[in-house]
Amino acid sequence: MSGEEFKSFLEKYRCIFEDSQRISIHLEFWMNTAPIRFMMRKFLLTMTMLLCSMVMVSKTQEVEAEAKTPHVEKVSKISSENSNWDKLIKAIIHVESKGNPNAKGGSSVGILQITPICVSQCNIILKHQGKNKKFTLVDRKDRNKSIEMFNIIQNEYNPEHLIEKAIRMWNGGPNYSVRKTERYYQRVMNVYRSVK
Repeated sequence: MSGEEFKSFLEKYRCIFEDSQRISIHLEFWMNTAPIRFMMRKFLLTMTMLLCSMVMVSKTQEVEAEAKTPHVEKVSKISSENSNWDKLIKAIIHVESKGNPNAKGGSSVGILQITPICVSQCNIILKHQGKNKKFTLVDRKDRNKSIEMFNIIQNEYNPEHLIEKAIRMWNGGPNYSVRKTERYYQRVMNVYRSVK
């Protein structure tokens, strides 16, 4: 937690303690001025503490809920059950090659611009799964096999099928950098939102 985040955290929780102190001070003043017996005074002190605790818990929950509430749409929270995985694949294909199976960019080939390293990784995953299937570099030009390789990689490194993770990982690998994949992510999301 950075210094600024810590200051913000303290500022949010400061109001909780101020409210508790105000309640406690008012009740304590009332107890000291009213002719109340010792047991009643003890009971009221206990109730004050309980009330203060309830205020603190309530305020803490409000602050935590506010911190968890996204202020912008968090696409990363959308899982494949709530979204259309095919729609994502179409968006990535559009950004990568505009659907051209013969597209080539450096060592990347096909509709999903699959690299030789990606083909090797798919074969390693399949081998670990005990499958005899093996992809070749030529398979990158085949639409169905390219999509199959995409899904093998996603199932291995993104089993929840989170949309944001899928996009960033396809661009930056399993250990992607959010900063370095931001532009690609935005391009795919723009297409994703318009795909029907």
